[in-house]
Amino acid sequence: MRLMAQLILASALLYASPTFVWASGDRALLDFDLQTDEATLQRGAEVFTNLCMMCHSLKYVKYNSLTQVGFTEDDIRRLQRDRQLFDPLSSMMTAEATQTVFGMHPPDLSMAAYAYEGGAQYIYSLLLSYEKKADGTIDNRLFSGTKMPDPFAYSVQANEQEKSLLRAKAADVASFLQWTADPHAQERYTTGFYVIAYLILLTVLFYLVKRRVWARLDAK
Repeated sequence: MRLMAQLILASALLYASPTFVWASGDRALLDFDLQTDEATLQRGAEVFTNLCMMCHSLKYVKYNSLTQVGFTEDDIRRLQRDRQLFDPLSSMMTAEATQTVFGMHPPDLSMAAYAYEGGAQYIYSLLLSYEKKADGTIDNRLFSGTKMPDPFAYSVQANEQEKSLLRAKAADVASFLQWTADPHAQERYTTGFYVIAYLILLTVLFYLVKRRVWARLDAK
């Protein structure tokens, strides 16, 4: 019984444990409210396919997988352009073009939320950490020297209302990339809830059986 209780407690802690966020000195990450609703993920997918996919790919995500975030087949056809339904979301630029322009191949972002310390919050912060330096050049204070240009032109945007809209877009993209890294996370959490509930119920039943058995033995 004690072992069963310990297993249930460990499972509950694992299920409820938050994602830890990395921050250090002047590289502290920006506040970010991760969203998992379909509307947010759809907006993030729209921005990613129209902007980020100019250079980056999602090789582990296929166009038909977007039905999991509420896209219809007509929506997907609009996003896929000349691609096929079962094709992965691959960069619009060829490998030769990216090598010529950037001197390297932009990384695949399928698992970016797990690959980078800080996860989706790191991605959000990176997108909004571009700044214009005194010499007129643009750099990223979170990842100095990055070859990725400021995708939202956030560093040169003076209008606060427009900056607010860009922050919302960055949040949508970061949330979407969290989903691409683990598309079945919500299903797993839901299953975990039922498993924990089942274990608790089973423990209670075992406890009642134990009391009934020992009550008979004590009566003898």
